[in-house]
Amino acid sequence: RSTLTPSEDLPQNNGARVMNALGSAYDFPSVGMLGYTEAANDIRSWLQQAGYTPVNSTPTVDELKTVSNDGVFYMSSHGAFDYLPDSTVAYGLWTATKQTPALDGVYKDDLDSGRLTYWAAPHIRGILSKDISETHYVITPRFVQKYMSFGPRSVVFINSGKSGDSELRAACISKGADHYLGWSHNIEPHRALRIAHYYFDRALGANVARPVLSPPQKGYQLYDVFGHMYTTGRTFTTHPKYGRSDLEPYPPALASVTLLRPLIYSPHPSMNEFRVLGWFGENPGSGAATVKVGSTVVPIRFGSWAGATTIVCNPVQDGGDVVVSVRGRKSHPVPLTKFRGTFDYTLRDRGSLTKRVSVTFEFLADVRTNRVRVDETPQWGVPRSIFAINTTGGTFEASGEYRDSQGRLVESWAGSGSLALLPPGSTSN
Repeated sequence: RSTLTPSEDLPQNNGARVMNALGSAYDFPSVGMLGYTEAANDIRSWLQQAGYTPVNSTPTVDELKTVSNDGVFYMSSHGAFDYLPDSTVAYGLWTATKQTPALDGVYKDDLDSGRLTYWAAPHIRGILSKDISETHYVITPRFVQKYMSFGPRSVVFINSGKSGDSELRAACISKGADHYLGWSHNIEPHRALRIAHYYFDRALGANVARPVLSPPQKGYQLYDVFGHMYTTGRTFTTHPKYGRSDLEPYPPALASVTLLRPLIYSPHPSMNEFRVLGWFGENPGSGAATVKVGSTVVPIRFGSWAGATTIVCNPVQDGGDVVVSVRGRKSHPVPLTKFRGTFDYTLRDRGSLTKRVSVTFEFLADVRTNRVRVDETPQWGVPRSIFAINTTGGTFEASGEYRDSQGRLVESWAGSGSLALLPPGSTSN
């Protein structure tokens, strides 16, 4: 669990763009390996399940010119350095647009200004593993500066060799990106893909990337995921020709965006309020967040939204799956369990004196074990809040008498009534 600061938050906008410029040379259905198309489809689906609005787009030059205010932007591509018309060298990302003489005329201004260039790279799966190359247009940091933008507190992940390039990173950050991930050198593409797939899986709690654990994981903060990946050797690739490449997050310390979805740690009911503990980002204001227990929307006390880790709501009387939604992004459901049981007690005293009490208890509790850290064994956290709700109550009755050895009445019991749950600290009259 990270120590949150009030500035930490979710991406402000719901738009999510997951793009793959690589062709069939990087898909492997016949051998059962994860391919780039499959991984992009997975990540897009996971983001949609978390409440994002995915843009199902291909990274053509024209499509990339429309990138605006995305909350999450992921692109897999070829990346390399090339000379621009002014003889400077710039990093570029390969697009899905094939270079043609006709398009050279359409994009003349972008080509002349160094916003676009082009080069060839493997693209189509050929026979006997001889992949067919194509020449495609390539966007540079100048293209990003001219046409693209990202939403406040957005996450940008460029899954291509050398995508940690300082100029590309700086261009993305200057156009709104808050958290940027790229590679230090040329990548081994199969492992780099598995790393990106795993990163989004653990951040969103998709429970698809191996190892698949039971019970499912709920999702984690981005830096918790990256820290786990770093300590378990999941943040680098080794290329047979070019050597090691490291996945580099920027900034290297905590950014202001640390979550891709709200994360519930534990629900805590009580007599006067219902607290949901976890990581939810800054207070989005009335109407921009909801808490549901089962099918019931529980009113949030926005003045008590405490430091991104606690949401305070009105008290609840029923159990069900707890789901927190913030600006359209929603958490995984966490069960709040309702229990019911009846306790009967009979006291037999002298003579026929008898008291009978029957109480039906109803209470709410979070009875799960909780996986605190990524991929670790679930734990039983304490303390746990077990709350008897207002419907708890019962009845009592008393009857009978006691007479001494001379038959004189010494004591008698009579009467009946109901029992109600009293708030803590109160007394009956």
